[in-house]
Amino acid sequence: MDTKDFWESWWTKAEDEGWDDTPSLFAQFAFSYFPKEGKILELGAGLGKDTRYFAQHGFFVVSTDFSDKALDASKWESTMQKIMNIEYQNIDIKNPLPFKDEEFDVVYAHAVLHYFSHETTDQIFKDIHRVLKNGGVFATLLKSKEDPEILKSLKLSENFYQTPQGIVERFFSVEEIQAETDGLFKPVVLDASEQTHETENATFIRYIGLKIPQGSQVHSE
Repeated sequence: MDTKDFWESWWTKAEDEGWDDTPSLFAQFAFSYFPKEGKILELGAGLGKDTRYFAQHGFFVVSTDFSDKALDASKWESTMQKIMNIEYQNIDIKNPLPFKDEEFDVVYAHAVLHYFSHETTDQIFKDIHRVLKNGGVFATLLKSKEDPEILKSLKLSENFYQTPQGIVERFFSVEEIQAETDGLFKPVVLDASEQTHETENATFIRYIGLKIPQGSQVHSE
């Protein structure tokens, strides 16, 4: 099963079983670092519970995913809740983002950027930098090498594992994230935490950074 088929099946099952529309722990944590208002791009929004949380707090949200099933379910739920300040787009984030330079105040990605090669991940980070306004916020949650799931997964190559669910994921260290985002964003939060995800006994890396303007000589310490 390829990645797209996996997620179509995942979201179909989630919708059939019903889901809790409470925003994720990371969304609630990251929100305190957002500006008071503006435009948010959410990558890999899934069923949209974080999208709706941000929209309910006054932001205009461009909610994206490459699963039509997830987007349709998210649109339906938002309509039922009469939340109108959301735009939906089907986007595969391994491809260049179809947005103007410096269009967004925030780019938010909850546990969706650890499925790609080193080269693709580097390009995604650069594209996020491009579409963010200067000083804009990039907030993402990533798989950590400290996550116990790594012990249950099949190692394929350095940092890449096939999980028990059959999907290939990349597990990061704090130092690797710092190195890969150096010169693009100034980290405000960068740590490995067990308090960032709804899954018990899971450890993720929290990253919140501010866009460094192109040409500036600012690097992480």
